[in-house]
Amino acid sequence: TNLVIPSRATAIASRAFEGNVKIESVVIPEKVASIGVYAFRNCTKLNNVVFPKNLKNVAAYAFYNTALKAVSIPTGCVVGSSAFPSDCTITYI
Repeated sequence: TNLVIPSRATAIASRAFEGNVKIESVVIPEKVASIGVYAFRNCTKLNNVVFPKNLKNVAAYAFYNTALKAVSIPTGCVVGSSAFPSDCTITYI
């Protein structure tokens, strides 16, 4: 399943999609500046996320225990503890 967050969203709440095993990819709109704690934790099939250029904060464990192997996030974005799987490569762009 591909998840497209509505364009009017400005944040993704803590635990918003936690444990949803149907999500495989997510497109996060440009207005989103923060992603909450555990927002996508245990979404075990999630393997692709498109992050907005304006993203400022990815909270702790936001994408913990997902299938993400590599992500590109904006330079200056604050990434919390264990926000991504331990084998996920983070590139700042």
